[in-house]
Amino acid sequence: MGKFISYFILLFILGSCSSGNRADFILNRAGANRQEIETALHYFQKLPEDSLQFDALLFLLENSAGKFTEIPVIKSRKSSQVSIVNWAHLPPTDIFESYLRKTKQYITVQETPDIHILKADYLIKNVLQSFEDWHKYPWNQHTSYHDFLHYLLPFNIYRNAPDNWREFIINHSRHIIDSLANKQVRLSRNVYNTLISSYPFNQVKYTQDFLHFSNYPSLSEIMYTQKGECFNIACMYVYLLRAAGIPSTIDIVPYWGTQNAGHSEAVFLNETGKLKPYDTTRFNRAAKVYRFTTTPNDLLINHINIPETVHRLFPDHLLNNYLQDVTDNYVPTTNLTIDIEDIDNAGVAFLCVQNHMKWQPLQAGIIKEDLVVTFEKMNSNVVYQMMVPSPEGKPQYIGSPFILTPSGEQKYFTADTLLKEIQLSQINPYEYGYVKKSNYYTLFYLDGVNWVEVQQKECSTDSSISFENINSHGLFELKENNTKRSGSCRCFTYENGKQIWW
Repeated sequence: MGKFISYFILLFILGSCSSGNRADFILNRAGANRQEIETALHYFQKLPEDSLQFDALLFLLENSAGKFTEIPVIKSRKSSQVSIVNWAHLPPTDIFESYLRKTKQYITVQETPDIHILKADYLIKNVLQSFEDWHKYPWNQHTSYHDFLHYLLPFNIYRNAPDNWREFIINHSRHIIDSLANKQVRLSRNVYNTLISSYPFNQVKYTQDFLHFSNYPSLSEIMYTQKGECFNIACMYVYLLRAAGIPSTIDIVPYWGTQNAGHSEAVFLNETGKLKPYDTTRFNRAAKVYRFTTTPNDLLINHINIPETVHRLFPDHLLNNYLQDVTDNYVPTTNLTIDIEDIDNAGVAFLCVQNHMKWQPLQAGIIKEDLVVTFEKMNSNVVYQMMVPSPEGKPQYIGSPFILTPSGEQKYFTADTLLKEIQLSQINPYEYGYVKKSNYYTLFYLDGVNWVEVQQKECSTDSSISFENINSHGLFELKENNTKRSGSCRCFTYENGKQIWW
């Protein structure tokens, strides 16, 4: 015990000068909230043995100084009146939506610097509770200080409004967490599975149809709506895991590249000492995976000088410096280097993937003087297309789409054989993707970078439709016309009488 205390005294002495500079940095950005921040800092500055908690608070505040919180507010369409959403006093969502329509009000968010709204009492409780949970349970005995700082201590994931989520979860789930600890449960995945299945968190349902307040929901918002998309659900899981002393954050897939849309999922520290989702194979087919981090990351866009017209082509995930590329944590990746044509360019190129029959920028690379560009950490067995914007921001698609093979080679599509008939069964590779009798379908073929209609016909038999005189070895999409599934088709090749999905 003496050595333990001595370590903290030494840390306090060695860090006193640097911590003073760190505190000044924070306080200079606190604005009118300076007194609250000072109160929290002074609380942990009192004794040398509090030095690790003081360091943790400094870390938390340093990395809050440059962040913004989304605070849901209600605005009037008839006046400038604005009111902050009070979750405890809202009626059920259907009644509230009706009320908003009748009173001509709407929901939006105010972006506020974290450092301007964090209260001393909230910060102190957050630090103390985090330290209490660290190393408390059989499943987190080996959690490092680094993982604690980055994925257990933080009060939010990115721009989530701070609320009392730790207290809420403790009040509802402490008996479950303690029971698991008493049973000497050591695998964090078992804790995860138990918590997400418990009331009231198992009442939150996945849906795309729900009352939307903010892009980065607090636990209060999630528990109010009781609904959400995968990101909302993932946020709730992160809160649950952190409350149980398990370091956690969210990994996102902007576009799968191998299926339409993207995905978000909670990842947590498992027995291997790595942050992984519950299903560790979940992201194996993702073209790119990014992780929400507490500290900022370097961005490629910071190293190039581009006009605003080109800046607008960058997808959100390449503009967010709190997202880290972790694709190589899941799959072997390739740094793909491509020679480009000598065309008018803005110094940057994009590697795009298919999403709902459109090419979407996924990764960017700087064009070197020798007209070579490298795209880092790319997954294989994905269809890619390179795009080079002009200085005016006009997309210019270079070359043809290709599949990146596991060996790093580029395999291009060549429609070289005319088939008398091809037999198709699905518009996408999922259970709901089978063709249906009496529905009309259009077959498209990728000509260069554009989808060209080949044939259109009515389906005469469930789960089967045929098209005649089609070139093989091309890239196709089968679209169901004028139904809710019209946008859910996925590209495929036709090989040995089967649809191969990409």
